[in-house]
Amino acid sequence: MRSAAGETRADAGAAGARASADAGARTDRRSYAEALERLSDVVARASDVRPALRAINREVLAASGLRCERLSLGDPGVAGLLGLEDADDAERALLQRWLRTPGPAPHHAGGRTALPVLLRGRPAGVLWFSPGALDPDARALAGAIATALGEVAQKSKLRREALRYERSLAIAADRQRIARDLHETVGQTLYAIGLRTQELLSRTRDPEILPSLRALRTLAASGVATVRSAVFELSFLNVRERGFVPSLHKLARQFKLATGTPVTVRVPGSLPHVPSEVEGILFRLAHEALINVERHARATGVLLMLEHDEGEFRMTIRDDGIGIDQRNAFDWRSSAHFGLRSIRRSVEALGGRLSIAAAHPRGLTISARISVNAARSAVQ
Repeated sequence: MRSAAGETRADAGAAGARASADAGARTDRRSYAEALERLSDVVARASDVRPALRAINREVLAASGLRCERLSLGDPGVAGLLGLEDADDAERALLQRWLRTPGPAPHHAGGRTALPVLLRGRPAGVLWFSPGALDPDARALAGAIATALGEVAQKSKLRREALRYERSLAIAADRQRIARDLHETVGQTLYAIGLRTQELLSRTRDPEILPSLRALRTLAASGVATVRSAVFELSFLNVRERGFVPSLHKLARQFKLATGTPVTVRVPGSLPHVPSEVEGILFRLAHEALINVERHARATGVLLMLEHDEGEFRMTIRDDGIGIDQRNAFDWRSSAHFGLRSIRRSVEALGGRLSIAAAHPRGLTISARISVNAARSAVQ
């Protein structure tokens, strides 16, 4: 039997052990709380993921035995935007598994532990820690770090996208300014020269002067076409960045602001992707048709329709202005509009068809049909 003194000593030892364990637990909880506070500071001042990773290893994990080894993202575009590594095949498979699993669990491989990094609430990246086996406190801290880095990544992504958008807006504004200056100075001057030349041709009978006037008219027409082509190319650079259908809507808004004539754009919601070679011709047609409406139609409204059926894209521009015969009488470039003749050749080069006909009860209808397969064969 143990003596009373022995029992007292044993009880005291057990109590001391419990006190020591409680003190250790309090120390661990205090260390975890301090680590979270340091993590919060890092996230608050972080603007990019890579510096945040270095700061976490240096300021949050230095005394913990835990270390962030690698962060990769499944989307190469986002990874490139943030200066991070692309996920490898094994990491992509892991991301797919996490996407299918509610509450994704840590993954252990090669002496390391992987946790998901969330963007917009979905696993988008893989964050690796060493060592591979984590106790509950270390696992909780690693989870907090993965969540924090997801927030930093999202914040950095939004900031970089905003900067890129601002740069693109500045570039687009410069292109629009150059295009407008070309159109309003050089283009208008050449157009006026052509009109004046046509007027002189209608009043002159001198056989020595007529050839020179005709040559001058042809030269002016060619110059206008060249300027228009340059204006279109500057505008179409923005189309490729903004998208085809949004650019058609913007073209319609700009036309109404410039002329006061409303343009109704009708595009089906299920429109498939428009190949770039078809996109360019159709946007150029819309651009040229509206220019001709402004100059010759005296219209009160324009309807622009884009349709798709069995691999064929159709664009129709219809206005309610004066008839085609009256427009030709006012047009110094002969019966067929010079710009539309150029577009007709481009449409036909892609295996398509362009038609110009009177609309009923009044106005003009311009329609183009281009088959995707024919267009692809033409450009190969």
